[in-house]
Amino acid sequence: MQRIKSAFPDKIFCISTNGLNLFPYVDQLAEIGVSHVTITINAIDPDITAKVYKWVRFKKKVYRGREAAEILLRQQLKCIPALKAAGITVKINSVIMPGINDAHLEEVARVCAGLGADVINCIPMIAAKGTAFEEMTQPDSKMVFKTRIQVSKHMKVMSHCARCRADAAGLLGKDLSDTHVMLREFANRQPFKEAERPYVAVATRECLLVNMHLGEAVGFYIFKQSPKGFQLVEERQAPPAGSGDNRWLDLANLFKDCRALLVSGVGENPKAIIGDAGIRVIEMTGLIDEGLEGVYDHKPIRSIAKQDAFRCGSNCKGNAQGCA
Repeated sequence: MQRIKSAFPDKIFCISTNGLNLFPYVDQLAEIGVSHVTITINAIDPDITAKVYKWVRFKKKVYRGREAAEILLRQQLKCIPALKAAGITVKINSVIMPGINDAHLEEVARVCAGLGADVINCIPMIAAKGTAFEEMTQPDSKMVFKTRIQVSKHMKVMSHCARCRADAAGLLGKDLSDTHVMLREFANRQPFKEAERPYVAVATRECLLVNMHLGEAVGFYIFKQSPKGFQLVEERQAPPAGSGDNRWLDLANLFKDCRALLVSGVGENPKAIIGDAGIRVIEMTGLIDEGLEGVYDHKPIRSIAKQDAFRCGSNCKGNAQGCA
C-alpha cells in the first residue's frame, strides 16, 4: 500500500477486515492514508460469535469455542475507537444468519455506535456448499428489511451495497442506489419459458395509459400477446395497503405468471422485492401498447419515466407500511 500511495497519491484506500489483528496497525494505516475501514462483526455476544467461528488463530495460537469468540470480540471492539481517533471512517459489516444472529444485530449496531462506528451494512447470508452453513436458509427480503430498520435506530445504514462484489454501487456518504437497482434488475433476470409467464401486469386508470404508481393502484390489468395483438385477460385486485413489505411479497405472488410489470412509478424497496421474484419492473408513462411491445417484441420504450419524476415526495401520505 505504501508503494501504491507513492505512485498514486490521489487514490482512496479502504480496508476490509475481521479486525482480529488490526489494532497494532491503526496508526500506520492512518499514515499511509487509509480513509475507510470495514470490520465484519456478526455478534457482540461471545456465545453467538462462537456459533459463527469454530476457531481463531491469534498470536500463533489456536483458540476454540467461547474463548476464541472472546478474543475476537475484544480485538474487534477496541479497534473502533482507535480508528476514529486516527480520523478513519468505520463501517461495520454484519451478515444476517437466520436462527443465529438475526435477532441480535440491533445490539451489534447499538454497541458499535456507542464506540463511534459511522455506518453499518447488514447483508444476507448466502450459504455455500462444503461449509458448515450450507444447509442454512438464506434470509428473505422481509428479514433483511426488518433487520435494517432495527439497526437504523442506532446507526446510519448502508443499504445499497449488497456485498463486496461486482454488484456493489456507491460510496460512503454518496448512495448510488439507482445504479445498484439497475444492476440488480439485470443481474436477477431469470430465464423462463414463455408458457410459464405469458402475461404482463399494468397499473392503469383507464386501460389505455400506464399512469398509476405501484402503491396507489387498487387493481392491475393483465395482458397477453396473441396473433391478433395484445389482449386484456383480466383485472386482479391488489392486496390491501398497510402491511409493509408483506404487501410487495403478496404482489410478487399475484404476478407469478407475469414476466413484467408496467407502472408510472415505484419505490426502490418494492421494486427490489418484486424484481427478486423474476418480474421485470418497468417505470414508464406512455401508452400501454408501447410498453407491451417493449416487453414482448424487445423494442425500445421511448416513454420510460424520467428519474425521480414519480417517486414518493412531499405529497406522499403513506407511512412506509405498503403505501397506506
